[in-house]
Amino acid sequence: MKEEIDWERIENYLDGKLSTEDTNLFIHELKNKPDLLNEVLEMKQLKDTLNQYGKRLSLKNKLDKIHSQYQNKLNNPTEKQNNKIKIFWIHHYKTMAVAASVSILFAISTILFLSFQKSETRQSANFRALRKDMDKIKQSQNYLINNMNVEPKVDDFKQPRYTGTAFAVTQNGYFITSMHVIKDADSVFIQNQKGEIFKAITVLRNENTDIALLKVVSESFEPYKTIPYSFAEKSGNIGERVFTLGFPKDDIVYGEGSLSSLSGFEGDTVSYQISIPVNPGNSGGPLLDNNGNIIGLISGVQTETVGAAFAIKSENITAILHEFVKDTLNKDFKLNRINHLSGQSRVNQIKQMRNYVVTVKVFNNK
Repeated sequence: MKEEIDWERIENYLDGKLSTEDTNLFIHELKNKPDLLNEVLEMKQLKDTLNQYGKRLSLKNKLDKIHSQYQNKLNNPTEKQNNKIKIFWIHHYKTMAVAASVSILFAISTILFLSFQKSETRQSANFRALRKDMDKIKQSQNYLINNMNVEPKVDDFKQPRYTGTAFAVTQNGYFITSMHVIKDADSVFIQNQKGEIFKAITVLRNENTDIALLKVVSESFEPYKTIPYSFAEKSGNIGERVFTLGFPKDDIVYGEGSLSSLSGFEGDTVSYQISIPVNPGNSGGPLLDNNGNIIGLISGVQTETVGAAFAIKSENITAILHEFVKDTLNKDFKLNRINHLSGQSRVNQIKQMRNYVVTVKVFNNK
């Protein structure tokens, strides 16, 4: 049963009305309850929008009051009629009032948009998701869609609709990627470093955190003997070196940089901001620290800021994965807790990691 949300407590937290003890307790809950965190973020966005609406409504009321005052003065015969300010106001009042009304209507429409399209709030003009659009050359994918049980050939995969990156989270064929990579897919396949291609299905979608879990269903897939890395149990530190592997092109690409901020786009506490050059196709790739711990999942970039990329934090990823196991009672899903990359050189870390990072190929029939 889904836990009932205490909206009054959330509002008191956002307004700073909780005691220090209650605030610390609430923050601890946010770290362990992704659903609660999502509700807090949505409430904050709604409150910010309502505040903007209030300001615009106040402006319109002030304009109406000023107009009424000037009208009274104009109707007084002792007042001069050639006052340029009065004349300007008479001619332009309606235009200014309409502009204020439009702003109010825009604020209301924004509130409705947030209510019905909450999964799209991160996709503003300044945020770009990093799945790679391959639709420049259109071709029919009916063979792939209608013949899911047939082992595909490499030549069938020259023109997917979108591509992205994923990485293994279990030995038996579970891979994690970004939700926006596989959104609206009719079929999904992964391709490893050997060029082998496997059919996958989506077993978990979380649009609020932009995470999807894939399960390989091809019989030819051979389970990994081990997973050499593990998810970090706590947040990273600003300034620490980080790196990623992904597929902005056909060959795997390495990128490195540092952790720039503990919050993501527009203060999103679910994500980090990182200074790594990433491109379309990198979405869904792993973000690792120097010891080879997974600390995040690459999700997007800020278009107007050079070198500002974002990654979903590992604690949010693992929280969602644990909920998946709890909800589905899926006993074949087991995260690795031992990190074999710690203490190794970066070159050796990459050599081991690249076998577990794959290309995601997305097809649809539209």
